[in-house]
Amino acid sequence: MAGVEKAFRSTDGGETWTACAEVEARLAATNTQLVIDPRDKDHILLATRGTGVLSSNDGCQSWHSSNEGLDHLFVNTLAIDPQSPQMVYAGTDGGAYVSFDGGEHWGQINEGLLGATVVYSIVVDSESNVYAATPYGIFILGIK
Repeated sequence: MAGVEKAFRSTDGGETWTACAEVEARLAATNTQLVIDPRDKDHILLATRGTGVLSSNDGCQSWHSSNEGLDHLFVNTLAIDPQSPQMVYAGTDGGAYVSFDGGEHWGQINEGLLGATVVYSIVVDSESNVYAATPYGIFILGIK
């Protein structure tokens, strides 16, 4: 059962905080459950366990589902490619996914996982290499 999670936002370097819209979802238990688009600080994506990816385009004041093409709604992690911020990666209990449009549409990218479909964490390095941590080790993902 999903609980109500509360988040807060600061626009002045942490001096003051304002409440965001409440999220009725169970959040992923990782340090990479939330990403902010480096091109637009008001575009935020949030990983949830059972609700998929939630997206905000107004700095967390409202949230909507962003799950088109995402077959697994237990999302553990999100990562943005620093060289191509429109590319977002999601690690789920059913594999890895990529979005080429900032998290609006998703496609599976399990090439390189060698059958390890649970992805705990995804990291994108400065050269756009994508690494996925699974129960069986760390793998580099390929997009075909």
